[in-house]
Amino acid sequence: MTGIPVLFGGKGAPGERRLLCLFAVILFLVSFAKTGKMDRVFKSKVDGWYYLLLFILVVICLVVAVNGRMAAMTGTLLLTALAVHGMLGTYYVITADGRLIARCSIFPRKEIEISAIEQLERTVMPAPSYALSLNRLGIWSGKKLWMMVSPQNEKEFIKLLKQFNPDIQLINDTNFL
Repeated sequence: MTGIPVLFGGKGAPGERRLLCLFAVILFLVSFAKTGKMDRVFKSKVDGWYYLLLFILVVICLVVAVNGRMAAMTGTLLLTALAVHGMLGTYYVITADGRLIARCSIFPRKEIEISAIEQLERTVMPAPSYALSLNRLGIWSGKKLWMMVSPQNEKEFIKLLKQFNPDIQLINDTNFL
């Protein structure tokens, strides 16, 4: 169990810390050497409505705590933790081998080959999706809407998708780039 405190800055022999750092560097170099390219991660944009939701949950939690309602406070704390986890855990990965992976908190990851993407379309549709902003990109594949996403660096996201699949059509492309 001596390795666990080392990870969190606790006690541990300097040799153990060096070994851990060396191991991390080796893992990085091995993953980079496979393709010479790295996967790109794009965090989701977060709109004001999501921050408002978090604020309301915290206020409700405080109100029920002051009133001594522990069961309600526990439930509200769990909802708040889930909302924070959703904010921190919603992102999109464009892999070095040409796949797009969408992650959203506790929900299952979704994956598509970028070569299967036919169109990108701007949308503000408030339908459930792996996006924390209403400023979204609809991703179309097989004549169906596959997913709506809201990457922070949208221009770079689109540029990278088009590098893997130049045939992707941009609906209303004057608004994209």
